Amino acid sequence: EQVFLKSVTMPQISAEELGSSILVEAERSMPIDIESAYLDYHIIKSDEGNGNMEVLLAASPKKEVDAFIEVVECAGLTPIIAEPEIAAIARSVILTQDAKTAAVIVEIGANRTRLIGFDNNSVISTGSVNFSADLINQLMAEKLKIDIKEAKKIKWDKNLFEDSKYGSTAKLVLEKPLDVVIKEIKNNIDAWQTELQNNDGGFSPKKVIISGGGANIPTLVEKLQTALKIPVEKAKPLISIFGKETEKSPMKEHLSLSFSAVIGLAIRGAILDSPEVYKNFD
Repeated sequence: EQVFLKSVTMPQISAEELGSSILVEAERSMPIDIESAYLDYHIIKSDEGNGNMEVLLAASPKKEVDAFIEVVECAGLTPIIAEPEIAAIARSVILTQDAKTAAVIVEIGANRTRLIGFDNNSVISTGSVNFSADLINQLMAEKLKIDIKEAKKIKWDKNLFEDSKYGSTAKLVLEKPLDVVIKEIKNNIDAWQTELQNNDGGFSPKKVIISGGGANIPTLVEKLQTALKIPVEKAKPLISIFGKETEKSPMKEHLSLSFSAVIGLAIRGAILDSPEVYKNFD
């Protein structure tokens, strides 16, 4: 996913001036050729007291976005919006009552771990770590001297560490990679605090939310909480759909952690699902 995000502070200006100012700021601060990219922005907050506003910029190469759009159109569908996967993840794991609370989302996926800084109802910055289900499966296969297909069959649940066959190896395999994850979370929090220190209140996360299939790794919550010294919890994306009645879902809660992006996109689609949105489509 080649999406670039940048939170910037700009002076409050008129709507007419904003577009050109956003373009200049994006060209200055984003590591991408803006002329060959789609660019959009979201005003996170506006402070009349100091005359500034905090703006989130998002850009992605046109060829990447166009490729996704082409696939959707080939399926006979008409796309009406494209958004970064991290925005969908945040929408599904941040509950409405916590939208104003600063948090770090740790999305442990199949091929990487995303770090998402969230505050004031918006993603503010992102990072990534070379830690994933694929990496752990590869390390397990090497350590146990088994085929990667066999390693993928190992069930990563709360009972794994007690397993007589795989438990001790799993603990050993996870130790160093998780230390790297913890270090990168700390580094990213420090960087975001420095980057946003001039904004009102800066960035001070009150909790860490873990999602993705890797969130089911045994003792992960406890290990992160001990190292980071702030509350850590697993995401509950089903609450965004079913409220407190998650038992009505045909999907088990621990499985839903792997579908946070899909759930977030579905919520966005539900918000857009009105006759007004589609009035200009045949």
